[in-house]
Amino acid sequence: MADQRAFETTRRGLLLRTAPALALAGLAATPAHAEKPTPSTTPIGPGLGDLEGDALWAAVQAEFEQRPGYLPFNAANMAPPCARVRRILDAGTQDIDGDPSFENRAKYRALHERTRSALAALLSCDAETIALTRNTTESNNTIVNGLELAPGDEIVLWAQNHRTNLQSWQVRAAREGFAVKLIETPEQPQSDEDLIAPFRAAMSDKTRVLSFSHVSNNSGTALPATALCELAAEFGALSMVDGAQTVGAMALNMAEIGCDVYTSSGQKWICGPREAGLLYMRASLQDQLHTNMTGYALAGSAEGARKFETLGQRDDAAVAALRAAADLHLDIGPAKGEARVRERATTLMDLIQARVPDVEFLTPTEPAYRLGVVITKLPGVDPSAAQAQVYERHGISGSAFPGALRLCPHIYHSDADLELAAHAISELFPA
Repeated sequence: MADQRAFETTRRGLLLRTAPALALAGLAATPAHAEKPTPSTTPIGPGLGDLEGDALWAAVQAEFEQRPGYLPFNAANMAPPCARVRRILDAGTQDIDGDPSFENRAKYRALHERTRSALAALLSCDAETIALTRNTTESNNTIVNGLELAPGDEIVLWAQNHRTNLQSWQVRAAREGFAVKLIETPEQPQSDEDLIAPFRAAMSDKTRVLSFSHVSNNSGTALPATALCELAAEFGALSMVDGAQTVGAMALNMAEIGCDVYTSSGQKWICGPREAGLLYMRASLQDQLHTNMTGYALAGSAEGARKFETLGQRDDAAVAALRAAADLHLDIGPAKGEARVRERATTLMDLIQARVPDVEFLTPTEPAYRLGVVITKLPGVDPSAAQAQVYERHGISGSAFPGALRLCPHIYHSDADLELAAHAISELFPA
């Protein structure tokens, strides 16, 4: 009946037609007679930085509404989008589906620029160095296929990179004849030098690129990125950092890291939409790379980082919604968010060890060399069966690795969530 009354007048009909656009602008368009939203669906507003301790994290948890009986512990692959992202994504999808005209879609150009600015604030860099891509894989491949390389050139890669940051280089190397070096690092590093020395030994005057994951998705190891970027610069090589496991989980400053390239996805730790990612590219590098795709706009007509966004039709609503994800972390404060992720991961590891005293982790036990990825070794256990068991018994989504299971505690996990996750892991070990 409320909807029928709303359509009875032009004024109310117009309100309903413009609500999606208002939601996209980050404004509330709620009729006076509407019921007050429940805490679980109320989007967080600005001012989270003024909250502390339990009050802050209770407010953050209220931003994430999940299916009853389900606990997402797989942010390294896909995290749930926060409520403010879902509101903008849903409103934008309705808006475009309802009116896909050029005239209606024109407003998304400005919304995309708001996303670019929010991501730049999150990475502490200039907005002109940010390209809006679809995910880390696309961002990485933009660099892999955009550089001019020749036989005799060398690419130095961390063996613990995500497969897309290994195979993309290997496929091109096999086709064109340059060399790829894979670098192994210790499983349990005790110092920065433990992690830097293997890379230093591989560098030469032939090295064109040093490419590594800031945090490995398949071991949880966090590399000393600044030192490695300095190492690349010493040899005149490009430093390319895969930040899929850090954006939204770590306070970042591109100038302090000193990288040439940084890539990430929206659907992981930043808790944003799918198919909306980022590519940071140092300004001095932008004119040195070829674009991979030519679309409606003529190649080279866009300037700076934007020329790497010629990707055909985009999900404009997803790009607009990515701004809301960045805003969530900016509202919390990136340093507070990182401290929370680190504390949640340490607490989970402690809880698992309390239940299984002789447990071993693939993730480094030294806190300086990990972030939010926790991988527990499961000797003699089928990891795929283990993944299925924790999901079927407890609704916990994890990820299986050879001889191990990965869980990723994040800012939205409560103490009770961590207790349940530790209990589920302990059940995988024989009594």
